[in-house]
Amino acid sequence: MFKEQLKKEESVVYQSLANAFNSGRVNHSYLLDGPKNPLKLETAFFIAQSIVEGDMACEKCDNCRRIKSLNYADLVLIDGEKRKIKKEDIEELIRRFSLSSIEKDDKKIYIINNINNVAKVENVMKLLKFMEEPPSDNIYAILVSDNSAGLLDTIVSRSQLLHFHKASNSQKIKSYRFAGFESEDAEVLAHLSFMIDDLNDEDLLLAKEMLETTLKYLDNGAYLAKEFYEKVYNRYKDNQALDRFLAIYIEYMIDYLSKKKMASALESFLKLRDDLNRSYDRRLLLDALCYEIGVKKDGR
Repeated sequence: MFKEQLKKEESVVYQSLANAFNSGRVNHSYLLDGPKNPLKLETAFFIAQSIVEGDMACEKCDNCRRIKSLNYADLVLIDGEKRKIKKEDIEELIRRFSLSSIEKDDKKIYIINNINNVAKVENVMKLLKFMEEPPSDNIYAILVSDNSAGLLDTIVSRSQLLHFHKASNSQKIKSYRFAGFESEDAEVLAHLSFMIDDLNDEDLLLAKEMLETTLKYLDNGAYLAKEFYEKVYNRYKDNQALDRFLAIYIEYMIDYLSKKKMASALESFLKLRDDLNRSYDRRLLLDALCYEIGVKKDGR
């Protein structure tokens, strides 16, 4: 049961939620903040389940199962972890929640994962206006952030803040194993994710930009290699800095590659880390990494 894991690993968060649901004082907006931690999104679904049940979720009933599998009609997930949150995402959320509830429980819930990744200021303001003036009283917001300091003060102040700690190595391994990775790959990915803390916001944004470039040009190896050379190689003259950047880049790729390709990319990344300390051509190493993540070089 997830709530037992939450109680053990994030006791303050668990107790805050227990107090709210036991007293009937459930907030209409929650902000789950703190270092990157797979428990945050899991907790977002648990809060959604609890809102629908009106008590701490059992995690077993039909509603709980449908919420977890995104089959609950009055639940919307906008996942900013995978891509930028665009105007169309916010507009579709507003449109759907302006209609009558479909589920008999009459509770509408939206989860925004990585709310920091809303693409433009006007989209943030559109979301804020929706939070401040919802079309009905049965709408609940659950926001997930890795850095609440980068959000509008108004959004933070309207939400009950739940702070999470940095995920432990065992938590990360468990999360990757649950996602379907073999034990050895899960351990490597858990190790790489700890390197994120050494990157600044510009590094993170560049890693996401290169992820989008990679997905767009998977069939154009020459162009992708050129992009890496111009944007990555020229920025990271220090091998350790390049190593850290590629660690977060590889982690971002997880949701977009098959397990087989991801395992191949990990092998290539580990080899690259060794080769960076030698006299190999760094540009060729980046080029090889692109090939390992599934790029067809020069259309071949």
